[in-house]
Amino acid sequence: MTNPVKLYNLKEHDEYADELMLAIDQLCETRDDIEIHKGIHWADHHLNEKLYEKKFRQLIQPYLINCAKEHYGCDMAEFRQCWFSRVRNSKGNGWHTHGQTNMSGVYYLEMPKKKYVTSFWDKSVEIDAKEGDFILFPSHMLHACPPIDEEKKTVISFDWDIYLSNHLVSEKWDRWIVDYEESIYAKGTPIHKLGDKNG
Repeated sequence: MTNPVKLYNLKEHDEYADELMLAIDQLCETRDDIEIHKGIHWADHHLNEKLYEKKFRQLIQPYLINCAKEHYGCDMAEFRQCWFSRVRNSKGNGWHTHGQTNMSGVYYLEMPKKKYVTSFWDKSVEIDAKEGDFILFPSHMLHACPPIDEEKKTVISFDWDIYLSNHLVSEKWDRWIVDYEESIYAKGTPIHKLGDKNG
């Protein structure tokens, strides 16, 4: 079975990374409700307006369309929402899924070491991402943020949907879901622990 997590490089990263980081820095400096855990974790998932969202949406949308067509046989891809997460000296973020859409993604805006890449419950998933890359994956896949040292990691996470013009998802997607669930739950695929080589 092919890797369900698709890895891309944002070709525009070098051009727009500073602009996106500046917008996030401004949020961290001006909003008291951004700091989730003092000195450790900042996030804006609860805000309706995000200074960086419009530009990020413009940058990522062409990649979403390409992924939907190439890997899932769908002719529609719709960006739903995004939020940034900045962590430092953290034990990580526990296993979770995203339940309101059928696809998710993580853009590694600032990631000093590859070991800080997203961990997946499915140990067969291999990710060789670096700063400037992003991953796209089905939202039901369990994933987590691994432990972070004193260094700072900043990502933009996002949710999106794929579908056909007249249906929610394609037959190709339905077949993929069946194959994936059989391989994971029926065969008992081993898992990664946070901090493993893929974490």
